[in-house]
Amino acid sequence: MITCRPLRPIAIALLLALAACAQPAPSLYEPLTGRFGYTTEKRDDGAWRVEFTANRLTPRDTVEDYALYRAAEFALQNGFDQFAVMDRNYDTHTERTYAYATRPPGFESNEHRVMGSTTYTDPFESTRIVTSEWRTATLVIRPYRGAAPAGAQRLYDARAEIARIGPTIRRR
Repeated sequence: MITCRPLRPIAIALLLALAACAQPAPSLYEPLTGRFGYTTEKRDDGAWRVEFTANRLTPRDTVEDYALYRAAEFALQNGFDQFAVMDRNYDTHTERTYAYATRPPGFESNEHRVMGSTTYTDPFESTRIVTSEWRTATLVIRPYRGAAPAGAQRLYDARAEIARIGPTIRRR
């Protein structure tokens, strides 16, 4: 009969300490889940919008490469060997959220009344700002065969882009 010993408090503390040290990592190449990943959608003018959104730890060139990789992947999946980039854009977004700490139970705030106004002071209550940053590369593409579409900024061979960027892609 095999018996399992319960984890000792030191082992538990060590596991918790290691988990606390885990660092966030750059975004992975995957379909949009939550806030990060790629999307592809058809526009009214027959072009396609390809977008890759990543966290703040993902370098700009990686965000742009992932959008370009998705464009190449999309072109090949739809039977095209080439695609033209009609427009490209890169944005960094910052969102600030104010988080308010709560008082421990049993600690009431000090109330001060001066000339009809009430001011509350509480040494346990504080405000902190939580900042989120993410990066988005957006491409407007037209997959094509034969002659390149007029107005294209850049022309790409889908297979060449897959071969160039593919080895750098980070997936789950």
